[in-house]
Amino acid sequence: MRLLATLALQPGQVVSKSAIIEDSWGPDSPKTVTGQIQNSVWMIRSALKEAGVDRDILASHHNGYQLDVLPHRIDLFVFRTMIREVRELMKRGTYDEAALHLDTALELWKGPALSDVVAPVLRNRAAVLDGERAAAQEIQAQLGVLLGRYDEAISQLEDLIEREPLREDLRVSLMHAYYGVGRQADALDVYHRAKEVLIEQIGIRPGRQLREAMHAVLHQNLVVAGSREKEGAFGGRSAGR
Repeated sequence: MRLLATLALQPGQVVSKSAIIEDSWGPDSPKTVTGQIQNSVWMIRSALKEAGVDRDILASHHNGYQLDVLPHRIDLFVFRTMIREVRELMKRGTYDEAALHLDTALELWKGPALSDVVAPVLRNRAAVLDGERAAAQEIQAQLGVLLGRYDEAISQLEDLIEREPLREDLRVSLMHAYYGVGRQADALDVYHRAKEVLIEQIGIRPGRQLREAMHAVLHQNLVVAGSREKEGAFGGRSAGR
């Protein structure tokens, strides 16, 4: 429900009626919008009561509504806190613990963000949230390589590259993973596929990291991260930014 989504993304804050309308309907809100909001509030409170939750956590104010819950009661904010902890653990080189935290954080996701909401503004917010999940999955794949879990990392990196085929850093990580399990030919194929995609789609050749990885594979001296080198052995964006 779009009203609940808007309020849950800003827990503990009063969200004005105008902001709710902008999120849910945009500039073309219907004449019945006030009644629709009130009906949504009633439905949410009824659902809360049936679930044994105090219906008054959805509080009314003179200019809007507030979901009166603390952020740590909402999975999204728990996820963000855990991702920050994962990154701190990685900085300290405690990769096993970081991997456990990250697995727990990603288990909070049950599917795409706000999947049953179609309002354009909320869809844009959902895309940002899904981006946070994707960034966490990148860290999970990176940890897989750092911990020598190459087969698992290969599967994850292939999926990530399918979504973002121009990401050279992901392909470098995939080359490391293939090399780690002794699949030198597959590691080289990653480079050649990257070269084809980059030239075909944006007219450029592979960057320095990819070229260096390719030469290292050819000379059989690629240093894979299963030796638990420090974070930063691979590129990639951060999660929970």
